Amino acid sequence: MSKRTYCFLLILCMVGFLGFPARADEALTVTDLNKRAESGDAGAQYALSLKYFLGDGVEKDTGKAMRFLTAAAGNGDARAQRKLGVIYYYGLDVEKDLAVARAWYVKSAEQGNDEAQYALAAMLREGLGGEKDLHAAFEWYSQAAQAGNTRAQFNLAGMYYRGEGVDKDVEAAFNWYKEASDEGNPHAQYALARRYYEGQGVQTDHVQALKWFLKAADQGHANAQYRAARMIQEGQGTQEDLKTAALWFEKAAAQGHVDAQYSLGRILYKGEGIKKDYPAAFKWFASAAQQGDKDAQFLLAKMYYYGLGTNKDDEQAFNWFKLSAYQGNKDAQFGLGRLFYRGHGTRRDDRMARIWLKKAAESGEEDSLYYLGLVALNGQGVELSDIEAYAWFFVAKERAVDEAEKELEALKKKLSPAEMEKAKEQAEKFHEKYVLPFTGNSG
Repeated sequence: MSKRTYCFLLILCMVGFLGFPARADEALTVTDLNKRAESGDAGAQYALSLKYFLGDGVEKDTGKAMRFLTAAAGNGDARAQRKLGVIYYYGLDVEKDLAVARAWYVKSAEQGNDEAQYALAAMLREGLGGEKDLHAAFEWYSQAAQAGNTRAQFNLAGMYYRGEGVDKDVEAAFNWYKEASDEGNPHAQYALARRYYEGQGVQTDHVQALKWFLKAADQGHANAQYRAARMIQEGQGTQEDLKTAALWFEKAAAQGHVDAQYSLGRILYKGEGIKKDYPAAFKWFASAAQQGDKDAQFLLAKMYYYGLGTNKDDEQAFNWFKLSAYQGNKDAQFGLGRLFYRGHGTRRDDRMARIWLKKAAESGEEDSLYYLGLVALNGQGVELSDIEAYAWFFVAKERAVDEAEKELEALKKKLSPAEMEKAKEQAEKFHEKYVLPFTGNSG
């Protein structure tokens, strides 16, 4: 079987094209089916199309399969009409044509085929193959939902929840999510869990929320696995169980869920409920960092800098601190500023150190205040100022940075009374900007 044919059949199976229970006309011999097909029997034409698609009792022939399928659709077979919609929607051995796909879905939907109704609603909702029409999409989702189509029930709930094509109604949304959830739709189960968790359309109930997150999680829903892990980690709707939380984080992380990768990394890094494992933590932080998670980038940089779970590598630490810092992580901004000051992983550059340390300080990172004092006191290539250094060390001490006390005492002996007065005035201004917003301490 060629790769193209394999992919063709795989998509047909995925969208429900193949594998339907046989009807009486599909159980007939190929000879009998041909006779009936020649007389215009749509059921026989449809059955023959399946045989030629699958190579069931005949040599596989996609061309013949398409001819019989088109004939059946033209003769009013709703199943064939829906299948043609699928084929033209995905461009399976034909030129992709969304307008043609939509036209076939209409014909099938009007005969009550719930899968066609669902597909047509989705196209109307997005404006594919024709004009966007949210009201019509809502109506077709409604028909398919009432026929028991769980995907339609899920999407109908979403339209009620967002007020698309219908007045917003969170209770109706909840009811349709519940209907689809009871039938096992994992996306609906996840949405239902969120409604219980957030108290939307129903009273807040963390026990029920966790129940439905777990049902969806058991079906491999990554977001549900992550949310269930968070609830178990925090003891919401159940007793706190860090070991079980880690297992669910790992399932979601293995599917590429970036928040789960970061959370699992933190558990392994700190040894919360499970044995501390730096190499495993490093692995998951790296996965999340590569997806752009700023907090994972910061901790990955830290592990490179201190050689935790990997070989010490100041250049890698510098690169990851930089990526995280540019995304606004205050701890990474401090780390980057400190590396510039120390010349670790890059050449020493106190001008850049001051820039990043100030960004960190403005976001409330306290250790940066001490390093800003060091830059003002003995920096290279920047204007030095004992008065400014005193002010930085003063606010660092206020923020409980122990190292600042020694520097303050030394400057008190060095500064003249006039300089000390100016230093205190500067410290008061720094207090207003770098202490008060983050501690509420008016001094």
